[in-house]
Amino acid sequence: MKKNKTTLDAGVLRVNTTTNEFDKSYYFNIEDAANATFGKKLSFFRVWHITGTKFLLRMYATEGKYDSTSDAKMMAIFDSQSGTLTKVTYFPVAEELADMGRFVYVENGKAYIPVVFQKSASGSSTVQQPAIYIIDAAAAKATKGATVQADGGITAICKMNNGTLEKYVIAAASSEASYLVPATEAEINDPDAVLTIKVEGGSTETDAATHWLFPNQKYAYGLGYRQGDAGVSYSFELKSDGTLGKRSAEFTMPRFTAFGTRDQYLILGAAAETSL
Repeated sequence: MKKNKTTLDAGVLRVNTTTNEFDKSYYFNIEDAANATFGKKLSFFRVWHITGTKFLLRMYATEGKYDSTSDAKMMAIFDSQSGTLTKVTYFPVAEELADMGRFVYVENGKAYIPVVFQKSASGSSTVQQPAIYIIDAAAAKATKGATVQADGGITAICKMNNGTLEKYVIAAASSEASYLVPATEAEINDPDAVLTIKVEGGSTETDAATHWLFPNQKYAYGLGYRQGDAGVSYSFELKSDGTLGKRSAEFTMPRFTAFGTRDQYLILGAAAETSL
């Protein structure tokens, strides 16, 4: 694969927040740093700010890859102050991974990441169940958290708060349905904890969503992208009993190209004919 219209390697630029202009004196070459860290020049797929000057990079595992998300299975910490790139240790190796969640939760210098594992080489249906991994940015070290019994994978995690109660919430799926799975902080951080996606166990069944957003950590919005057909997006809130309740408001859109949150708002780049 070729780089997208640039003569420079994948790297980091800096913007002066006073002038809103690029600092022409600052450019950090990530690919050269990856060569020193991993032994090969690697680009990156996604970045999350963790704390202070530390950023988590989801790196490509193959030199020369720039646009294949299926190959983006290595993690590193970039420190913009020291100009160092450090491999995250104790994270599953790329060959074991099928995918990682689209939404990563960040708190107190740590990133909580949903991880889905590959099926066995023999093609057996027996496969390591998805799990939450917690990356400590200061130590550049990953530890395994809770396992989720979800043969359809897990795609997002966030901590939700209703004013009196806090719970972590994981977006998960079985072969038959999709769910939001609540969990306590102790459960999420326990490598021996096993979370089920059964309704009778506290999970809430949802319609399938391609992306989840958590504005202000108060609501869980499932965005439905239907390849051009109108998809319904809906939201849930944390109830006093620790389960998730569906809210009445919904909106539809035929297509969205970008999304995010700002305070209590959803920010969507959507095609025409979107209705609230």
